[in-house]
Amino acid sequence: MKTKTASLLMEVGAEYNKSRLHGTKYFQELLGNLDYVPESVLNLLQMTRSNMECFAKMEKQLVHALRSEPQICQRVNLLMSIQGVGEVTALTWVLEIGDVSRFGRIS
Repeated sequence: MKTKTASLLMEVGAEYNKSRLHGTKYFQELLGNLDYVPESVLNLLQMTRSNMECFAKMEKQLVHALRSEPQICQRVNLLMSIQGVGEVTALTWVLEIGDVSRFGRIS
C-alpha cells in the first residue's frame, strides 16, 4: 500500500517528502495541497491510505493475539534471538512449521 501511494503521486507528478509520506499529519496536508490532481487520484490515495491503516490495525491485533499464547510466545522469542529475524517472520515460521518435535534429529 505504501508503494501504491508513492506510485500514484509519481504518476501525477506530485512532489512529496519521501521520508514523511506515510505519516498521518503530513499525508493529510499533502492531500490538501494537491489541487491540480484529478479527483479520481485523490480518491485512490484516500482509499489506499485507509487500506494501509486497516491492514496495520489487523496485523497488530493478530500479532498480539498470537503472542498471548505461551507456547507460541516461547518459540517466537527463541527465533527472534537470531539476528535478522523479526516478530512477523518468527510468527510465520512458528505457525507454518508447528510442533518441531515431529522432525527427526541429525546425528
